[in-house]
Amino acid sequence: FTDTLITGESNLADGLYDLRYRTTQRTAHLSLDWQWLINLDPLPKLDQRSVLYILRIIQEALNNALKHSRATRIIIAASIHAERNVLELSVTDNGSGLPEHIRYGRGLRGMQHRAREIGAELTLLREEPGTTVRFIMGICDDTDNNPAATP
Repeated sequence: FTDTLITGESNLADGLYDLRYRTTQRTAHLSLDWQWLINLDPLPKLDQRSVLYILRIIQEALNNALKHSRATRIIIAASIHAERNVLELSVTDNGSGLPEHIRYGRGLRGMQHRAREIGAELTLLREEPGTTVRFIMGICDDTDNNPAATP
């Protein structure tokens, strides 16, 4: 998943579409139920760095689910909560779940670092069964007031 790059003036919806295509192509041989629940209306105005960091966070969460969880279902959700000016994304699997003591290696640290760099919050949640990686970022309708918006 690490070679999915956005270039030019791609937006978050374009990046998620590309990620979905590449992910389903590369995992077609696996018995996985992929669910993509994407509702980015209205589409947030984000700078390219923020879009890239968001995609990298999702990629790492997918990589962890595939590598460690033995999941049979992975749900990727992205939505805008306009009433709260929030972008929320999550990657949820039905795998083995988080260990009792989470070891923060390069992947989890990188996810946390990227989220902080763009003013977002990243949390890991234990599910029954599985794990959810949840990303929440404030957004604004007005580009002038949005630190993550393109100037």
